[in-house]
Amino acid sequence: MLAALEGQYGKFEIRSGSTIDQILWAILSKEGSADKAARAVAALWRTFVDANELRVAQTTQIAELIQDCCGAKSLEVGDRIRAILKALFKDNNALAFAFGKEMDRESLRKYLTGLPGFGPELVLSVLLKLAPGENDLVADPHAARVAVRTKITTSSTTAARFRKFLEEEVTDPQERLRTLYTLSAHGGAVCRARAPACGECALGKWCPSYVAPKETAASSNPARRGGKSSTPRTTRARKAATGARKSSRR
Repeated sequence: MLAALEGQYGKFEIRSGSTIDQILWAILSKEGSADKAARAVAALWRTFVDANELRVAQTTQIAELIQDCCGAKSLEVGDRIRAILKALFKDNNALAFAFGKEMDRESLRKYLTGLPGFGPELVLSVLLKLAPGENDLVADPHAARVAVRTKITTSSTTAARFRKFLEEEVTDPQERLRTLYTLSAHGGAVCRARAPACGECALGKWCPSYVAPKETAASSNPARRGGKSSTPRTTRARKAATGARKSSRR
């Protein structure tokens, strides 16, 4: 199954880019797919010259650029981005974060933990992309949802339980990361919580939860297809005859 998904999303790899890029990507990927998050980061840097310009931008302007990724939460996420960048500049770490990976892994972990709104999962997301450790697994709801629907795990599996499942069942650390982030990409892009796009799913032949796409109303309704009534001809003929008889009696 992973091979089928990697044909669609590519193989998991450590992302290149600055620490700020990875912070932005980690925040955005929690609201949308990995690809949408990457496109949103690219859109931000096409609009703003540097992190300082992004820091002082209007939240509404940021929200417009990340709308495709974050949807209704765009304003909330835009505020979060500005707050984190303000913290970086306040601590005089902006230049180091923009270009370097000078901090060792533990120092980077401690610093990220102190950023506004940065919980353990976001910290791990950034560390994984910059300086991955063997046991860096994020409790990802997208990945857990795909695992449940494809019956890899039971229906009661939460994101945290799926992380534990990977730790216990997959012995190779790199294979664990590969599994987690490939399923996460699919869960965010196609196997969505409320409206899964089964017609676009590369796992259809393996998935017990797969639902074949239904015909559209236009294709299943002759009246909409050709503009004609769906009433059978014989019924229309009887109605016409009945109307004629009533007219003759008058």
